[in-house]
Amino acid sequence: MADYRKAPDRDDLVIEHVRRRTANCINHTIYMTQERFLDGVLLTVGFDGPEQEDGARARFINRVFVQRRSINVYGHDDDLLRIVGEVHSRSFYEFFANGDVVSGIIALLVTIMIVPSFIASYWTGSEISVPAWITSGWLLILGFYFGKASSKPD
Repeated sequence: MADYRKAPDRDDLVIEHVRRRTANCINHTIYMTQERFLDGVLLTVGFDGPEQEDGARARFINRVFVQRRSINVYGHDDDLLRIVGEVHSRSFYEFFANGDVVSGIIALLVTIMIVPSFIASYWTGSEISVPAWITSGWLLILGFYFGKASSKPD
């Protein structure tokens, strides 16, 4: 499947999606295109609504959010804002605010430091002398990590 954001006929696809949503409307026109909107493209499409009793037509707009594999049409900005809240990318600090991420990184770093030293001591036939404060610190980290993991609700 092609990337809709970069498709040469993207505007035609967008108009077609809006037409499907608003079948009894005419004069669909793209007013604005915002190329860098989250991980996609945001287009504003205007169109004339259904003919009223006096023959007049009201003008409406839809927002169209084009992502790599989807084209979504929103009739109300409230719907679009709800999607923006769900899709927005998390910041660097929010990623590390998660305790599971931090404990996983600590476990990975400690493993990366300890395993090669044990392999090296095995090949050289030497014995590793670990200070007591490192051993007690390591056991404290392990106790905290496994205690936290076992106390999580299912």
